[in-house]
Amino acid sequence: MNTLWLWLGFSLFVLVLLALDLGILHRFHYLKYGLSLVLMVVGGKMLLNAWFGAKVVPTEVALLITAALIGGTVNQPPTSGSRNRSRSTPLACRASDRAWRGAA
Repeated sequence: MNTLWLWLGFSLFVLVLLALDLGILHRFHYLKYGLSLVLMVVGGKMLLNAWFGAKVVPTEVALLITAALIGGTVNQPPTSGSRNRSRSTPLACRASDRAWRGAA
């Protein structure tokens, strides 16, 4: 069982490094809002189930809502502003970097 956790940790580490290398971190711009909505859904599910004393909201429904919220917030690129766009482009491709080197 220890080798399974070691393998999962290593795989997660490699995936994070790939995400950093591929430059897809700008897609996580709205993730904090999605996670706050997920916490509200989970808290509401817990309150409803505790209030009625039974399983009112099925686990499958809560997981479907959670997956939709996380998937919907991760795939959204930043809306507007040159600040967000300049972060998603590599440093070598920025116009200011080319102008500094003297290239037109």
